[in-house]
Amino acid sequence: MPSLTTSIERIGHEAVNGESQHPGSVARRPAQDREFFETDVRLVAKLLEEGRKDGLRFDEGPSTARALLLATSAFIPYSLSVDDMGGIEVIERDLRTTVNLLVKGLRQPS
Repeated sequence: MPSLTTSIERIGHEAVNGESQHPGSVARRPAQDREFFETDVRLVAKLLEEGRKDGLRFDEGPSTARALLLATSAFIPYSLSVDDMGGIEVIERDLRTTVNLLVKGLRQPS
């Protein structure tokens, strides 16, 4: 699974250069991808714990962080270009909608 940070950088690069990195053209490093993903899980879990102070509700930080990252992974596919996904404005709108929905769910009483 790609790192969220790496994937966002790739999408930005594609948006600027009009390129797509398809699976056949990129040397994949699954172990490195897992390492990046686990780093992202730790960072998001830390943010979630900070959010508890502001009323976020969830059972366990790392599992919730993992679920949030997986829920947004549709926005970082290796097989589609930014144009294939409707353009950067559409991606940003859809990602913002998804993140807002997820955060609202974390704010609801359990």
